[in-house]
Amino acid sequence: TESLANIVGFGKACELAYNRLVAESATIGALKDELEHRLRNISGVTIHGTAAPRLAGTTNASFAGIEGEALLMAMDLRGISIATGSACNSETNAPSHVLRAMGVPTSLARSTIRFSIGRTNTLKEIRQVVEILISILDHLRQ
Repeated sequence: TESLANIVGFGKACELAYNRLVAESATIGALKDELEHRLRNISGVTIHGTAAPRLAGTTNASFAGIEGEALLMAMDLRGISIATGSACNSETNAPSHVLRAMGVPTSLARSTIRFSIGRTNTLKEIRQVVEILISILDHLRQ
């Protein structure tokens, strides 16, 4: 027997999420735009997929001359979670097959990280992440 209470509860959760989707997507999209604006001011940065429809809170960027895994570990030590691969392919260290299919060179694909922004993130956090990122990039490039 199916649990009627669970079914009704899940339906209500979906309704609440749907009702907040548009407003939250706009807010998250504005934070992503701010992040990408700040990233574009950093030397050697390439933001991928800007001409295609994307999720509101996801930015995929490469940092020329930087190993993505080194950047990931340095950011993690500063309390910032990023990823080097797609969420569905996080078990492998190989360059993204999607980036490769887009014609991104292997060296640049290996320097790619993914930022994911959620509904609880703030403009202050975006600014802090970029400041920390710049500091780490300067260190790694030396």
